[in-house]
Amino acid sequence: MDNYLEWATPATAEDKARTDRVEKKYVIEQMARQCGVGEKLVDYWMRLDTKVPEATAFFTACKSVFDEGIPAGFLYTAREAWDIKDWRGKKGQLPQPAQLLEQALRIM
Repeated sequence: MDNYLEWATPATAEDKARTDRVEKKYVIEQMARQCGVGEKLVDYWMRLDTKVPEATAFFTACKSVFDEGIPAGFLYTAREAWDIKDWRGKKGQLPQPAQLLEQALRIM
């Protein structure tokens, strides 16, 4: 094998698409947990392709997390920073999805 990194890269576009789908799902799960949205509500929104403003804002923030290359697991760290550094977090308020995205970008 001439390229020693060959094993680390997806072999096909199909592999990359599969990997992306898994990461997107994980982003959605973590965003729901960290923002207190609830996974059942998110599943409901996805199943019915709901266009309510709360669902639209949630999925827009999730897409931005993925597009910015923020690992899903980093949302936990962003939530911790929210609770410690943001005045709303200090008061015990949960972040909105867009606020958690901004916090993640702030501390990256």
